[in-house]
Amino acid sequence: MSLVAHGVELIFQYPHIEKFVLVSGDGDFRPLLLSFKKYGKETWVICDVNNNASEELIKMADKSIDYRTIIKNIDDFYDGKYIEANESELTKENAFELFKETVGIMIKENKLPSSGSVKLTMKLLNDQFDEEKLGYKSWLEFVQDAKNATNITYENNCFVMNDKKEDIIPDIFKELIKVLQDYNDWILFQQIAEKVNFKSFGYKKFKNFALDAEKRGYIKIKNNALDWYMIKN
Repeated sequence: MSLVAHGVELIFQYPHIEKFVLVSGDGDFRPLLLSFKKYGKETWVICDVNNNASEELIKMADKSIDYRTIIKNIDDFYDGKYIEANESELTKENAFELFKETVGIMIKENKLPSSGSVKLTMKLLNDQFDEEKLGYKSWLEFVQDAKNATNITYENNCFVMNDKKEDIIPDIFKELIKVLQDYNDWILFQQIAEKVNFKSFGYKKFKNFALDAEKRGYIKIKNNALDWYMIKN
């Protein structure tokens, strides 16, 4: 029996279920996702943005998130002065930097940086991004300001970086990479958190910052019981 047939069978077997969650970024699941949407089910995709997740699959879903955003909260395990930040949020300047970084990453990975794809990838790279919270009425309005603040234009239905040699790594991640150069082995989160000003990029918690750094391939993360570690990739 095909995946779609299995999906339809589940729909009729459990008609009360309103939401379908797919834990995969494999584009082969698009027909299955489409069958659930056809029958009015809300669809979520939980994927690894750093592992060739299908853009078409992600676009099709009602909601898409990177799996790292649902990792068990570890903030209570450490001294709050290391993990908890002030009630800060992503600023416009941070968002413009994220915009430039996203376009650069997509070009580097030979992905077409169309308007919709860039918005989607920005949200996957940093789930704090929300143009409305930044005071914009629409994504288009945000893009106009973002283009003016960066060396990026919109040509032939996609974004173009006019200086392809421009460094796209945000300063906050450069800071983390520089700190980790002093360590040749796995290091506890809290030992790094006090050395990196992660609050400056709008992160309330060091965990979220670390997970976003892993999404980009800058670091690797592992845990042993309640202890979480990182190492430069």
